[in-house]
Amino acid sequence: MYRVKTPIWLRFFDRGKVYKASDRGNVMYFTFDDGPDRKATPEILAILDEFDAKAVFFCTGRKAVENPDLLELIRKKGHGLGNHSFSHRDGWRTATGDYLADVKKCAEVIPSNLFRPPYGRLKPAQSAALRKEGFIIVMWTLLPGDFDTKLPQEKVFQNIIRYGKSGSVIVLHDSERFLRVASFALRKSLEYFSARGFRFEALALDGNPEKTD
Repeated sequence: MYRVKTPIWLRFFDRGKVYKASDRGNVMYFTFDDGPDRKATPEILAILDEFDAKAVFFCTGRKAVENPDLLELIRKKGHGLGNHSFSHRDGWRTATGDYLADVKKCAEVIPSNLFRPPYGRLKPAQSAALRKEGFIIVMWTLLPGDFDTKLPQEKVFQNIIRYGKSGSVIVLHDSERFLRVASFALRKSLEYFSARGFRFEALALDGNPEKTD
């Protein structure tokens, strides 16, 4: 079970994490988890190019090691990179020391202080340890459900346009398994919001999550 829209109360209760970026006027922030992927990442990048859109790709260290050319392609196209752990561990099922070591191993491949926990799952001790190491923990405003095999692709798109607004941080996946739905929802969303004067930028944070909305 997952929430499409992160509740406002959670953003204020859990202030050590970033759930929504500052609203600077008609700007949205797309992010992509689980890559880089040889089939999905180039297609996602091509769609972003069509709309002059920038994004942040939260990559796993293992896939980054396997696909260094895709990591470089993401950089060359002006997108941001984030740490999504080396081996995509579930924080709730992993000891804090082991979890932190896995994240730091990923940081050797992906030099970014932006970190998104796989499945969004972190223990309080893990959150504290990551912040102490200088990581900014980036969650999301919208989780539209491109990974949900029971959800029609049109519904994923509708989730984005129903709840998306300026400052929203949106999660999709550059994974071959979810590519059909993710690419459909991304293209339709970029078309929809472009027609309404929105820009799409790579999330950039100055290290102070308290400055987010």
